[in-house]
Amino acid sequence: MVKRAVFGYLLLITLLMIYLVCGLLMVEPKEVEPAPKPTFSDSEKPADGTPKIKEIDPGSVVIGGNRSNIIVYGYNFTQNSKVKFNGVDRAFHSVSENELIVTLAASDFATPGAVAVTVLSGAKTSNAISFEVKPAGEVKVVWHALWWQRKITLELRLILLVFFTGALAACVHALKSFADYAGEEKLTRSWYWFYVARPFIGAGLAFIFYLVVRAGFLAGTTADIKAVNPFGFMAVAALVAMFSDKALNKLAEIFDTLFKTEDTRSGKLTALAVTTPSPLPPATHGQAYTYTLSAKSGTPQYNWTAVTVPPGGLTLNAAGVLSGTPGAAVPETPFTVRVTDSAGATATKELRLNIA
Repeated sequence: MVKRAVFGYLLLITLLMIYLVCGLLMVEPKEVEPAPKPTFSDSEKPADGTPKIKEIDPGSVVIGGNRSNIIVYGYNFTQNSKVKFNGVDRAFHSVSENELIVTLAASDFATPGAVAVTVLSGAKTSNAISFEVKPAGEVKVVWHALWWQRKITLELRLILLVFFTGALAACVHALKSFADYAGEEKLTRSWYWFYVARPFIGAGLAFIFYLVVRAGFLAGTTADIKAVNPFGFMAVAALVAMFSDKALNKLAEIFDTLFKTEDTRSGKLTALAVTTPSPLPPATHGQAYTYTLSAKSGTPQYNWTAVTVPPGGLTLNAAGVLSGTPGAAVPETPFTVRVTDSAGATATKELRLNIA
């Protein structure tokens, strides 16, 4: 019974994700809402022939958009009128005394902000109407999901596509795995929680990879999101969700690449160093000698080695103990020791010893 419930759960999530992904792919981005044509009355028309702008359709465009013209509605427009954007003439053709179709230049919606639109007829100037250029992030789509409807931005649409595609791919992979193990009668009850969590793991990993790719390759202007191919992100999300172990390893590799550091500064207070003073206490010919070397900082445990042979036949062990019985008197002689900590850092120092 539990086995059937888990399989039905995976199948239901798969169908739901297919529905949600298809719904998001079918919506079309619209930069502006369509506006009905206004009505005109003689009571609003200036009697002296001065042009008057009633409204502009659309009243705004999105930066970097593909709109080629706008319509100016008003009164007392003629073939000889002039339409100005912030005082600069724009080409137009007249439809009637109440309607002018103005051709936009690329510079008109290249940067966000408000543009003053006026109409001149001879020496008479109309009122100014503001034409707004909005950031690309304000482009929205209407998303229908079951009985729910909401306007969302293109960025959120892309995030949802990645999220749902990750969950869908994880469900497909889980269904195949479930069927394989159940068919071979190797499926155990302890695995059921893995199959229940699988869609959420896939969706989460897909979203994390989206953040990594979005930050690394698509940083730039606000218009970037309009040029993004969602199928590329969906394909990456599907692969990441289906092969989660490899995806986690790749994330670990990215983290190591970004945050692995090597401190090459000299004179650091925490650097490994040999603190044994030199010269060492003198030894005597024919008498046993023992002295323990010391170090500081680094990462204990320390491992000591002699770079050059200590005088008088003395030996240095890994614990840093210099010991032995000198077989002959030796004047003060230099020798070098090296200490290595557990992290692989090393430090060397030249010591001097006199054997009387």
